[in-house]
Amino acid sequence: MGSSMTSSRIEDVARMVQEILRELEVSGIDVSIINSKRKKELMKYMHQLAEELRDPLYEMDAQEIGKVNAILLIGLRDGGEVAGMNCGACGFQSCDDMLNNRRAGLLYPGPTCIVKALCLGMVIGSFMKMYFTPYRDSLTMLRIGVAAKRLGFLKSDLVMGLLLPNVERIS
Repeated sequence: MGSSMTSSRIEDVARMVQEILRELEVSGIDVSIINSKRKKELMKYMHQLAEELRDPLYEMDAQEIGKVNAILLIGLRDGGEVAGMNCGACGFQSCDDMLNNRRAGLLYPGPTCIVKALCLGMVIGSFMKMYFTPYRDSLTMLRIGVAAKRLGFLKSDLVMGLLLPNVERIS
């Protein structure tokens, strides 16, 4: 098996995500694909986070990273952007109230505009539908996103990691 996705396959994945962003008319989403050296760095850091956060699932997720050639990172650049709907789904009376109460959390800053977070979910769901057939599988992992954010692989406020199967498994 090859140790990394082919550059043309990485370009295909990146192009597909950009197409989804255009079709959904979503802004504030960052995308990055990591493999090889950065993947090893991510795995090592996830072992450290398992101890630091006392969460053994970081260890399990790090093992899953070792089974794939690449990871797609998708992040929401919230930074205090809101949909401006004053819907209250974030738990605050208005968007301004939410923005005035933003703070650093253990894993992510928050609160986050639920409408913006739903847009992130739509992008991930659309990508999964386009890229993965019923015969291929991937996992969307919050813990990978936490580690990738802390390592500075993506500057977004909320980051998710999607494991991309090995090229040999993709037909």
